[in-house]
Amino acid sequence: MDEAAKLLADPLAYTDEPKLHAALAHLRANAPVSWVDVPGYRPFWAVTRHADIMDIERDNVLFTNWPRPVLTTAEGDEMQANVGVRTLIHMDDPQHRVVRAIGADWFRPKAMRALKVRVDELAKIYVDKMIEVGPSVTSSRRSRSTIRCT
Repeated sequence: MDEAAKLLADPLAYTDEPKLHAALAHLRANAPVSWVDVPGYRPFWAVTRHADIMDIERDNVLFTNWPRPVLTTAEGDEMQANVGVRTLIHMDDPQHRVVRAIGADWFRPKAMRALKVRVDELAKIYVDKMIEVGPSVTSSRRSRSTIRCT
């Protein structure tokens, strides 16, 4: 297995964009389709060339989204399988097209323009609140994170 392919299963690799982009460029040039088998993940094929990816995206008979549409750990795969919820990203045509049509109007440009006004209002309210609180705001949700307002 190409060492560059291992980076694709390393979450920290995505924090170093130059290193990740170099690895992807290497893979596109030398191993555009790579078998990735690393501890903690179920083995997967990494496809790195745009044309190949588009061919795969267009052939939902041979290449399906379900059951693993997102790269995650083996534990994450197991959790997803146990949840039983299938979103659009988990579906292939024709089911994907039918379900997507249900909410398509909500995401058309006219609907998005209408939402923008409200999103801008809410953003201003909450940014103003953060500025009012001071230079650092700590979130009490799930993880402890700090937002710096400068």
